[in-house]
Amino acid sequence: MKKSWISAILAVIAFMAVYVALCYMVPGWRLKLEAPAMVYFAASLRHMALLKGLAAMAVALVAATVPYWDDLREPLPEEL
Repeated sequence: MKKSWISAILAVIAFMAVYVALCYMVPGWRLKLEAPAMVYFAASLRHMALLKGLAAMAVALVAATVPYWDDLREPLPEEL
């Protein structure tokens, strides 16, 4: 139960961080708009939302698996 909560929290944080990073760090996706800061922020969140959302969701899904990485490892075979 605890791992699922951590996984969900990591996914949400990763999604938000990557989405906002894509708004400002990809040169081709930045807006050229002279406006107050909050208007620019809201417009950049709406601009190309589907593409940014898909990219951010892919990263969020990978981040959600981090708590389960220990379960994916196979135990080492016993030495004879």
